[in-house]
Amino acid sequence: EFLEKIAMDDEGNIREEVFDENVRAFLGGDNPVNKDIAKTLHSEKSKQFAVLNNGVTIIAPEIAIQSNTKVMHLTNYQIINGCQTTNTLYEHYADLNDNVELVVKFIESQDTDVAIEIVTATNNQSAVENEAFYALREKARLIQKFFDIQRNDEAKEKLFFERRENEYRNKSIQTTKIYDIKELARCFISVFKLRPHDASRYVKKVLNTSDIVFDDKDNECAYHCAAYICYKFNTLINGRKNDAPKYNRLRWHIAMLYPWVVFGKVETPDPSSKKITAYCDKVLKTLLNEEYIENFKTCQRIIDSIEMPTDDQIKRGKYTSELKEAAEKFLNK
Repeated sequence: EFLEKIAMDDEGNIREEVFDENVRAFLGGDNPVNKDIAKTLHSEKSKQFAVLNNGVTIIAPEIAIQSNTKVMHLTNYQIINGCQTTNTLYEHYADLNDNVELVVKFIESQDTDVAIEIVTATNNQSAVENEAFYALREKARLIQKFFDIQRNDEAKEKLFFERRENEYRNKSIQTTKIYDIKELARCFISVFKLRPHDASRYVKKVLNTSDIVFDDKDNECAYHCAAYICYKFNTLINGRKNDAPKYNRLRWHIAMLYPWVVFGKVETPDPSSKKITAYCDKVLKTLLNEEYIENFKTCQRIIDSIEMPTDDQIKRGKYTSELKEAAEKFLNK
C-alpha cells in the first residue's frame, strides 16, 4: 500500500520527484545495503522487515486526516529518509506479500530546516559522507538550476552539477561532464578562493570544517565558470594535446591561473561581488573558441617560469603563493 499510494504514480512508475530532499538518489540494486534489503525481502526474515529496516520518513507542509475514515491526505510530500528502501521495495514489488510491513513516519512541517535536521540525523542506513549534506543547502539547489539553464545555450558544453549522489545514474551522460559536490568544490576553491593546494589534497577537510563553498552570498555563475575552466583543461589532458598531460598534477593551479591570463593581471573578485557576473562572462567567452588553447599554454609557461614542484609541494600553500608571484611577474612584462 505504501508503494501504491505514496511511491508510485498512476502508471506504476516510481515517483522520482518525491526524493528531491534526499541527499542521494537510488544507488542501485548492486549497492551492498540494497542487496541486503533485497535478500531480507526474499527470506524467512521478510516477516521481520519492519524491525530490521530503518523505515521511511515522510515530511509534508500539510497533512490532513479524515476522522471518520482515517484516510490521510498529503500535500507536496517528500521522502526524506528511506530512498534506498523505497526503491528496493519498488524493484521487488512483484514479489512482495502482506507479510512485509514497513515503518513509515509522517511529519507535518513547513520549515525546510526541520527537514534538513531530520535528514542529517537519520540518513545513516547507508554510510553518508558529511559533504553529501551540502546537497540540502538552498545554494546547492540554485547552483544546480543555474547549470540546468546554461545547458540551454547551444554554444556551451553541457555540464551537469550532480547535487545528489547518483542523480544522473543511467542517464547516458559523459562522466567528464558531471561535477559532484566534491569535484565542484575543488574547482571553486581553486579559481575563486585561490586554494588549489587544498583542492589537490584537503577538499574533504574544507567541506567538513568550513563554509567557504556553497555560501548563500555566492553568485551561482562562479561555480559554473570554475567548472567550465576545469572541464576545458581536462579535455586537453584527455586528448593529450599541447603537453597538457604533463601538467595534470597541477590542473587545479592551472584553473587558478586561467582567469588571470584572460584579464592580463592577478585579480580575483569575490564570488558574491557585483563584478563577478561580468568577470565570469568574459572568462567563459574565451572558453567558447580556440582562444582558450593559447591561454592554457600561457598558464603552463607561468608554471615553467619557476621550479617544478614535488607532489608534496603541490599540496602546500607556499607553492600557491610562489606561483601567484610568478604570475604577477609574467603578466606585468
